Amino acid sequence: MSSATAALSPDLHGQAIDIETIHGHKIHGLVFCVDHTLGCVVVQHECSETAASRKAKTRRVAGQAEKHYDFHILKIRDIKALTVLPAVPADLAGVTLVPVQAVSAEAALAREQAAVQRELERLARINTNVSPAVQQLFDGLAKTMQTRWDGDTIIVMNDEIAIAPPYGEADVRLRSHVVVDKPAEILLQRIKTIVKNARCR
Repeated sequence: MSSATAALSPDLHGQAIDIETIHGHKIHGLVFCVDHTLGCVVVQHECSETAASRKAKTRRVAGQAEKHYDFHILKIRDIKALTVLPAVPADLAGVTLVPVQAVSAEAALAREQAAVQRELERLARINTNVSPAVQQLFDGLAKTMQTRWDGDTIIVMNDEIAIAPPYGEADVRLRSHVVVDKPAEILLQRIKTIVKNARCR
């Protein structure tokens, strides 16, 4: 274990340090965290932007200017020299460690489930048995109306119209349960026109 590794411990949280890496970089700031499992140390310090650009990005919150910070994630094995400062120097006196927010397991699970559901819905729209042109026809219809696959048949408009292989204008039909009336015929003609135009591209 190197001297730098030995000197870095979770107890240094918030401690002012100076670090020099084997690549010649010098880091000056407060220890945000130390993780020996990942072999990393995170150092926080004030944003290194120019005063003018920092002022342009700074907004006021509750009457106080919101500060911006930089974070350096360093591999502990890359540290050449490390100095733990006995006191916080003046240039770091205004640095406040950013609080770590608690992670809600329920919220994380809900986001995961929502992402899985979106992916399942996306996969359900893909039919590997049809040509790219037919899949493109399906995707185009799905942008503006309810569309799903029933085997290799495209079902649209709340299950009222079917577009069967080979997906031409003549293959667009009302489904058997649909009452044939004027609105249904108008809807059928609309889908036929869409299919005709799509297949002519």
